[in-house]
Amino acid sequence: MKPASVLSVRNVLLFSLVAEGATAVAAMLAPGLVAQLLFGLDVSGAGVAFGRLLGVTLLTLVIACWPDVATAGGTRPGLRAILAYNALAAAYLAYLGVAHHPMGFLLWPAVAEHALVALLLAAGMQRARRAAAGARS
Repeated sequence: MKPASVLSVRNVLLFSLVAEGATAVAAMLAPGLVAQLLFGLDVSGAGVAFGRLLGVTLLTLVIACWPDVATAGGTRPGLRAILAYNALAAAYLAYLGVAHHPMGFLLWPAVAEHALVALLLAAGMQRARRAAAGARS
C-alpha cells in the first residue's frame, strides 16, 4: 500500500473517530481513570458526572461525523468538525501541559495525536480543494 493511500483523508478521519470513540467509552465507564491518565488528577462528585457527559458528547461527535459508504472522505461538515475538535483539543491540552504541572503521562501523547490528526486532515482537505479546482479549470 502506498503511503499516500494510508494517509488519505478518509483513513485519518476513521483513525481519529475510532480513537475518540474509544476515549468516549472509557470516559463513560471510568471517568476517574481517564482524568488520572490525562491530567494526573482524581475526580469525584460532579467531576465524575462531567466525565461521563464528556464521553457521551464524544460518542455523539463520532456518530455524527462517521462517513457513510457512499462518501469517499467524509462529509465537509463532518471533516470540519473533526478538524476543529482536534486542533482545539491539541491547543488546550498543550496549554494545560505548559501552565499546570504535573500532568498525567498520556497528556503529551494526546497533544501529539490531536495535532497530527489536525495537520493531516487540513493538508488532505487542502489537496482535495486544489484537485477540485483543477478539475473545474
